[in-house]
Amino acid sequence: MKKRFTFLFFLLVVCSFTASAQWTMLETDNAGDGGDPSLLDGVAFEYMHDLATDSLWFRITTSGISDMQSMDVGVNIMVWFPNPAADETLFQFWSPGNSISWHRLLTTWVTGSAPSNYSGTIGISQGADVTNANYDELVDDLTINVNPTENTIIIGMNRADLIPNDQLGQAVEISSAVGSSMAWNDDILTSTTAPIISLMEPMTTSIDELTGSDAFYVFPNPATNEINIQSNAGLPISTLEFYDLSGKLVRSMQTNSNLSIDISALPVGSFILKAYAEGVFSGVTKVMRIP
Repeated sequence: MKKRFTFLFFLLVVCSFTASAQWTMLETDNAGDGGDPSLLDGVAFEYMHDLATDSLWFRITTSGISDMQSMDVGVNIMVWFPNPAADETLFQFWSPGNSISWHRLLTTWVTGSAPSNYSGTIGISQGADVTNANYDELVDDLTINVNPTENTIIIGMNRADLIPNDQLGQAVEISSAVGSSMAWNDDILTSTTAPIISLMEPMTTSIDELTGSDAFYVFPNPATNEINIQSNAGLPISTLEFYDLSGKLVRSMQTNSNLSIDISALPVGSFILKAYAEGVFSGVTKVMRIP
């Protein structure tokens, strides 16, 4: 299906993120199942939420990116919200095998050259605009990086531009499709149920600046095998959660107010520690495990 092609000016930024953030696989797809072998064919769809910068990244792996395909790139990322705002309306994607309705569409229908010299229809549209084929009012502060050697396309953005704050912690469905600047070819979707992501709240400061919480105190920090947790609030801390810097929960445990925690099973690196008192969020701090 043909799509309107609109040229927009956009700022390309360097594709960078916190080194310890990690990719999470959302969906894989069979190679060679696209409708047109001359267009891009997707085989894997991954995401990464960098909490330190509150940026959201998607990586699509294709079965191959030829010189011609690297000059004419099409990516679609569709998002569905379980509790949408009143102004979020649904649209239907163009694939006949994709029966899911969506609230937002991220598009990079571009021409140019790898890795990042591209222009075209680049941005995020709400459902009503997609239904009306109106791509003139896009949130367009996106980064695109095409790597023909690794057969990957990486797209980065401010997390809130695609998934707003009121959807954090919700079961957000997401899917993708690839093709050219003028036509989609292959959706990376192996069933009628889209993969789900649930993003945690971003840090209110950078990971380097996040050093403590008024509600509790951690010592020693950094530590090798054990940390001590001391509550500074009236209520005892009941739950601790350790997250890596991509936002993935790596450990959750029930606790008492003042206790020692064995962290020897955690890999060396930095973690975000969230504390809860009787089920209510108390505070967050950075914890570092060293060799």
